[in-house]
Amino acid sequence: INYYAPHERDRIMSCLEKCIQEGIPYESDFEFISAKGIKKWVHAKGFPDFDIHGKVISVIGTFQDVTIQKSLENQLISKNQDLEEAQSISKMGSWSFDIKTEKISWSKQMFQMFPEKIEDGEPTFEKHKSTIHPDDVDHWEKTVAKCFEDGKPYKLLFRTHKLHNPKEVVWVEAVGKGTLNEKGEVISLS
Repeated sequence: INYYAPHERDRIMSCLEKCIQEGIPYESDFEFISAKGIKKWVHAKGFPDFDIHGKVISVIGTFQDVTIQKSLENQLISKNQDLEEAQSISKMGSWSFDIKTEKISWSKQMFQMFPEKIEDGEPTFEKHKSTIHPDDVDHWEKTVAKCFEDGKPYKLLFRTHKLHNPKEVVWVEAVGKGTLNEKGEVISLS
């Protein structure tokens, strides 16, 4: 226990106590300090080992160095925060659409631009299409359909309205492209 970072010791002790006293397994990442004083991250799992009467007699565990993964995860979180800030400053948003699942993903800024309540989740493709100004729907559909077919990048200027305020018209410049699989088929748009 002494090799866990001081701020982690109560948490690992709590996990061990629950495992021993209540038979509850645990799994978590912990900051760890090696015998040489090097800070690391470890992924620890603990499973109760029961006797024939159902009493915990030991804890069987695993311990894995995940320092590199944790570093990469923190770098990714930092880069995503930078991206969100840049999008917010520039009043831009990012999105993706998976053709197979028809799942739309929006950045936080997309919700601010339209604006949608983030807790409502992303609108469906059809609901989003319904927000396009009637005079622009045909051009929007043709442009998006062409990208569905060939994946080539597009730039499109169209009017839309906010989902919760259809009278408020907003001009949007959308830039998109397709992602192709190894067979050259379009599998997503972004």
